[in-house]
Amino acid sequence: MLCSELSSRFEFLQQPVEIRLADAIVTIHWADESEEDQAEAARLFERARLRAREGGFERVGALCRQALSRQTALQEARREFVGACLETDDPAKAQATLWQALWVNPRDTWSLVTLAGLSVESGEMDKAERLARMAPDLEPANAEALEALGRAQMVAVPTEARRRPPMGGVAR
Repeated sequence: MLCSELSSRFEFLQQPVEIRLADAIVTIHWADESEEDQAEAARLFERARLRAREGGFERVGALCRQALSRQTALQEARREFVGACLETDDPAKAQATLWQALWVNPRDTWSLVTLAGLSVESGEMDKAERLARMAPDLEPANAEALEALGRAQMVAVPTEARRRPPMGGVAR
């Protein structure tokens, strides 16, 4: 049951995907892309970046999807795709793409920070704080990770509590 659920969750990866469960650890392996696919993915991604500078975000999304179909682990294309989704006002697709990025690389701080920010915007404060807490653990010196954690904690605290000085007042 678990392996079939994981297979459907990871169907965006280059096929075939091999999922093993041993000692409560899930290991996922997928086929490496050919050199031709990697070169084509790089070319498509570069076109997407150029198009993004021009503001054609619908086309950016399509180019990034094509690049990711050629090389699923190309995180830069996934990030550009997230940006295109946000520019075209599709935060649900951006969130789904960020989760995919984290499934490919659970230590991707940028995806954690961005997903925490989107969770704050959608009002999911508990999720935002959980995600934001993970980012500084991975990169303690990352300013964006620390800012995301502060933003998630700030928004989670009721407005009235933020107005009160700590410890009930200031000593004189």
